[in-house]
Amino acid sequence: MKSHTRVVVIGGGVVGCSVLYHLTKFGWTDVVLLERFGHLGGLVAEVFEQVGPHWYHRIDAQFRREEMSALKEIVEGLSLVEVAGYGVRETNRMDGILFELDGGRFLMLRASGTEPVVRIYAEAEEPSAAARLASEGESLLRRALA
Repeated sequence: MKSHTRVVVIGGGVVGCSVLYHLTKFGWTDVVLLERFGHLGGLVAEVFEQVGPHWYHRIDAQFRREEMSALKEIVEGLSLVEVAGYGVRETNRMDGILFELDGGRFLMLRASGTEPVVRIYAEAEEPSAAARLASEGESLLRRALA
């Protein structure tokens, strides 16, 4: 075990794992997660056991302000059977549009109400798949505007 570290995150629950993840994403390498039970606990462990590892990717796609009303209509009207090779199992239009995909993956497109941005969220079993889904979501919007 290390005797010196820059940051110690205490607890392997949702918040502790999220803090550790984001620190490493921003380039911090001298960090340690302490978990008293020696394994991920609580809800994180339950989810991990049920679905395995999943990775998240977000793109804040910038558009011109005058394009936003058209984009909101495009998002509301989207009807897809597959995204990036994954079948669409269900579509939810509660807040933007959420495509639930095969294998527990998802893609969500949500137009901001305050700035000329569409937020694109994706989750998949590995980082590259999540990034590919988010990129495909952005490409869908840009092609629809063309």
